[in-house]
Amino acid sequence: MDTNKEVDNYGKRFSETWCVLPWIHAASLTDGSTQLCCVAEKTSGVNLNKSTVQDYWNGDYIKDVRNKMLQGNKIAACRRCYEEESNGYRSHRLIENKAWHDKLGFDFIDSLVKQTGQDGQLNAEVLSLDLRLGNTCNLQCVMCQPRESSKWASLSEKVINEVTDSELKSEWKYKRDIKIESYEWYKNAEFWANLKKILPFIREIIIAGGEPMIIKQHLNFLKECAMSGEAKHIHVRYHTNLMEFPVDMIPYWEKFERVEFFASADGMGDIAHYIRHPTKWEVIEKNLQIIDNMPDNTWLRFLYSVQALNVHHLPDFIRWVRSKNFKKQNAFTNTQSFVHPGLVHWPEYLNPKILPNEIKKKVTESFEKLKLELNEPFDKYDGIVSFMNSESFESKSAAFKDYCRTLDVVRGTDRFKVFPELREMF
Repeated sequence: MDTNKEVDNYGKRFSETWCVLPWIHAASLTDGSTQLCCVAEKTSGVNLNKSTVQDYWNGDYIKDVRNKMLQGNKIAACRRCYEEESNGYRSHRLIENKAWHDKLGFDFIDSLVKQTGQDGQLNAEVLSLDLRLGNTCNLQCVMCQPRESSKWASLSEKVINEVTDSELKSEWKYKRDIKIESYEWYKNAEFWANLKKILPFIREIIIAGGEPMIIKQHLNFLKECAMSGEAKHIHVRYHTNLMEFPVDMIPYWEKFERVEFFASADGMGDIAHYIRHPTKWEVIEKNLQIIDNMPDNTWLRFLYSVQALNVHHLPDFIRWVRSKNFKKQNAFTNTQSFVHPGLVHWPEYLNPKILPNEIKKKVTESFEKLKLELNEPFDKYDGIVSFMNSESFESKSAAFKDYCRTLDVVRGTDRFKVFPELREMF
């Protein structure tokens, strides 16, 4: 696949490494660090524990990025997108370029570029925010860590004591050593007060965590947005595991231009319970039905984090989704837009590239079978296969085995029962 064909016209006009996000978007990590977007690999040096979104917006880091992009240079922090595109996968850069072109139009985006000074200063307000509101969470996802989930904090010491792989032990010591106060910046009333100042300009707020549905501060903020009248021009997007769903928010969500629930679901039943431990699948299904019956301004999508443990399960998950006939799927023209895959790059011992060739072959065959069944656009799923087969990470298989064994010891799970297809790897 020629990924250049996926780059929309305004993207080509500037350069093929250009991304709209530095002109409209600011993102935070759970510890308050700010960066270009949720998949960027470097932080800006501006932290919301001490600074504001406005400080980031025309700070030295992002001004330098804007200048380099306009010159056609690659950005080190954007490595992940470039790698995915080289494997035929539609990257976050390409998706966001098209989405914002459709939403704002070329002329508006062109005007933002023209407002960019020689030093990268942009005389316009931020339009989109991605807020990872601390690490408060109710699950222990296998690809996660204490920096993203408070539920891992209590188990991290047990993981360190149990693992035998030296690199894995060192990695988890690093993951364990966090200062919890750095993850509580969202509790600062001044942070929310500063956000209110830019509400008239905001078009999108992405809310994640941790688990956003158990973070009360943002719920109160959205209630204020709804009551102030500013909600009508704001698109809210949640990344949520759907184990909690505050139904009392529904009357407030109805005031927003759109509220989109991006349900993080990496499999069904026992697979869901293992990967996003300790998910109760019946609770997920109940909350999915609640969303499916909510007003038309409410959207539902699935985010399936593709990794070594579950890449083989994705075709069956897609079949399950299609069998449910969700009314919310009618908003999308194809399945791959409704069940959106996200590639797990890190930790590397969960990257699908670690799978042995015989398993990769079976996965590839199962995707080809699904492709024939769907008979619709399939490039996102083709990109997964291409990415998985692009190189071998089998050198990480020892860490994979040790980590999965350790998970079973400290969490009481059973990898052999849940993933019989991977028995030989275990």
